[in-house]
Amino acid sequence: MVLTKFIQFQSRKLHTFHFKFKEPSSKSFGYLDPLLLNSLSPFENHKKSFNIGQLSCSRMSSNPIVIEPSSTHQATLFFFHGLGDTGSGWSDYWQCLGVSNLKIILPTAPSNRVTLNMGMKMPSWFDIYGLSEDSKEDEEGIKKSAENVHNLIDEEISKTGISSDKILLGGFSQGGALAIYSALTYPKKLAGTVLYSCWLPLHKSISNKIVDVNKQLPTLQCHGNADFVVPCKWGQMTRDFLQNEVKNEHVTWKVYDGMAHSGCTEESKDTKEFLKDLLPKL
Repeated sequence: MVLTKFIQFQSRKLHTFHFKFKEPSSKSFGYLDPLLLNSLSPFENHKKSFNIGQLSCSRMSSNPIVIEPSSTHQATLFFFHGLGDTGSGWSDYWQCLGVSNLKIILPTAPSNRVTLNMGMKMPSWFDIYGLSEDSKEDEEGIKKSAENVHNLIDEEISKTGISSDKILLGGFSQGGALAIYSALTYPKKLAGTVLYSCWLPLHKSISNKIVDVNKQLPTLQCHGNADFVVPCKWGQMTRDFLQNEVKNEHVTWKVYDGMAHSGCTEESKDTKEFLKDLLPKL
């Protein structure tokens, strides 16, 4: 059953995006805990190493992948991968999307034990205890990771001279959860967020931590209605919180019929349209 689910996941990825990826051998499936799929990037390319511009990294490098803009640097996007993945899993996607004036930074999470996956060590931004609405949350880990994200933003500002209101945060699944929490709690105005198949963590206690200047962040929030890992309902609840509690009037909510915990061409098109509309306004 686990093998079948993973093959279906792989088949959807390859069919939807038409990328020429090498299929892993059948042995690759055997040791995977099914819950590991809950945040694997749908764009994983199974390469051991790759080159982007002047940067060469291994898959498990602690250094972020940096995709420099091909035209004038207008904004920077930090995009955070899902549980068990690395920044490299999203490099092909963002290069193919082709937003020429956007610098993309793809960090890789540290390797940590994940309670949900029987304590196995894997790249994870924070611990995950369960997949139900009332599951315990790793408050300490979430806040620590958000602090690290804030430090990454400050470092980018210091290195490049770019202002904070030209920096976006985004992510898939667990990475998207980290992105929205970090964006809402960052002390300076940001440019926006791009959120795929995710949820808002610590929603019961975040209200008094949200910074006023980031309450109206332009936000693209995408989810599949066939997602049984991070249910679409969680995405809807996050949308409702942003619109009704935060009073954000700039949330763009997209639902994709039949999309599971992965991605689709419509999501890619919507992302490119969102960014091309937003960047000239920064």
